Amino acid sequence: MTRSNPPDSRPAMEADTDTLKTDFDRGGATSERMVSILTVLRGPEPGRVYPLESAQHVIGRSPEVAISIADPGLSREHASINRTAHGDFLGDLGSTNGTLVNGEKLSDHHALRDGDRIQLGRGTLLRYSRCDELEQVAAQAIYERTVRDDLTQLYSRRYIDDRLPAELAYAARHRVDLCVLLIDVDEFKHVNDTHGHLAGDRVLRSLARCFEGVVRSEDVLGRYGGEEFAVIALGNDHGAGLTLAERLRRAVEQLEIPWEDGALPITISVGMAHNFTTGQGTAEGLFAASDAALYEAKRKGRNRVESAGRDESSGSIDG
Repeated sequence: MTRSNPPDSRPAMEADTDTLKTDFDRGGATSERMVSILTVLRGPEPGRVYPLESAQHVIGRSPEVAISIADPGLSREHASINRTAHGDFLGDLGSTNGTLVNGEKLSDHHALRDGDRIQLGRGTLLRYSRCDELEQVAAQAIYERTVRDDLTQLYSRRYIDDRLPAELAYAARHRVDLCVLLIDVDEFKHVNDTHGHLAGDRVLRSLARCFEGVVRSEDVLGRYGGEEFAVIALGNDHGAGLTLAERLRRAVEQLEIPWEDGALPITISVGMAHNFTTGQGTAEGLFAASDAALYEAKRKGRNRVESAGRDESSGSIDG
């Protein structure tokens, strides 16, 4: 493999922005400004596009790095890409499982070329590309359509199903708490039957915006199907999971959804499962536990919160 050191020891952090745009980013291939992107080919969130816009991007599993990938096989700070007037340079940051470019292990800074495949650890494979801004926007739009629900613009069930195993593996490896919440709209069929499906759509979109205002930015919120939503909350212990579920329930109870001459009264039921309390080590098991708790909330009269795997701190909350 041809490798070269960055021409200057300081360009990654101090490169002149105008030089980057005029010398490297234009490239002469198109009238549009050329940009650099990483596309996930294998690993969590396949198809996701990461634009490389800053002078330096650290890649790893830490949520604090610029490009955070929920792969337990990655080091917290695994590799970095430094942007200079002469090109983009990839370097390994002393990772445990190594970095490969086009199948060869990286031992020094590598000058990236269009089409290079970057393997991080054993499970994540990225493609480095040079493209114009229109291609970048198109690639991001295509990815978003694959992971977003058309009606609510929340994450889709497929995304949730793909994301939970990686989050759960991370939680198990580092002994971190994780909660899964399943949320169901109470008497949703009655809304559709009484007011029509347009009213039902209004309810789902309004709930999506309501939930976004309650959960943390790092939580994974999605529409799981029909009138059911899901939240993956990494770092929440059993008590915090119950608190989050109750905050969601109360927010909906107080929500006013205007429709025709009045407002649509809506409540939700929530089932919550915590990885350590339930002892579930698989995504399927954790979802099954939260689904069982949701069923219990429905059985007990709706508009309430139930948790799986009862212990001293578990319980139920109703309205």
